[in-house]
Amino acid sequence: MKQMRIDKVWVDDHAVYASTTDGQQASYEFSLWPRLANASQEQREQFELSYSGIHWPAIDEDLSFEGMFCAAGLCQRSRTEDNVYYVVA
Repeated sequence: MKQMRIDKVWVDDHAVYASTTDGQQASYEFSLWPRLANASQEQREQFELSYSGIHWPAIDEDLSFEGMFCAAGLCQRSRTEDNVYYVVA
């Protein structure tokens, strides 16, 4: 199964985005996640990246890269959830 490596994650006023080294991009609207919808922009911008996803410590929210890219129709779910990953430096 093809793996995709995340190289960039960012937020704007409405969503969180991630792009891969091969140019694919997926996003989640904050409105889909109550904690993110109710968070301040400052809280949304203070995220941490792990191998498998994004964590917002101030609001205790986690989203997986694989979930984001599968929801966009760009991959299929795996048992190990490592089709889409980020290498923490």
